[in-house]
Amino acid sequence: MNNNFSLKRFWYDRSGTISLADGDYLYEPESEYGNIVNKDVVPFEAISEVPCLILLGEPGIGKTEALKTIFHF
Repeated sequence: MNNNFSLKRFWYDRSGTISLADGDYLYEPESEYGNIVNKDVVPFEAISEVPCLILLGEPGIGKTEALKTIFHF
């Protein structure tokens, strides 16, 4: 059974802030007010030219799948 979902992932700088006020979920960054609530959250395309990026996170949250999507491997 394939449990992969086609979700758009959003990224933010470690020094940035995010709001999980929407029931502990990320308020939709591309919604009408999303860029106000989560101004530091961007799609990968906005940071893809940064020469060195480090992806951090807890085990099992989709880091490998995010990289597979970006680099098509």
